[in-house]
Amino acid sequence: MCIPFMGGTSAEDLGKISKEDAIAWFGQDDHVRRFGAADVQRNLGMLFKIPRKYSMLNFSSAKELDEANVPERERHGFTGSSIFPLRKNDLLLQTPETHSSSNSERGFKLFSGIFGRA
Repeated sequence: MCIPFMGGTSAEDLGKISKEDAIAWFGQDDHVRRFGAADVQRNLGMLFKIPRKYSMLNFSSAKELDEANVPERERHGFTGSSIFPLRKNDLLLQTPETHSSSNSERGFKLFSGIFGRA
């Protein structure tokens, strides 16, 4: 999962907003939510196991990050380049049925109910 974190706290607006306001608030005209680096644990940390101290070097080598053109300043802390290699068991909101294929739609509805539209 890749989430472009912005400075400050998270914000969202699920109502109708102009393209100009969406760009000003969320950085793009097709987004309704901004994840702030200041409250990662309060938001995403309630849903996923996310490390409190984040470094891309825990998941990739410096050479791989160089080859992917990830600047050194973006490799530590929650930034616009943060990448999370998550597994099914990293989802904190799960039931024993979460991983069965017959319940995949139910899991999607649960996730969508929490996050709304993206």
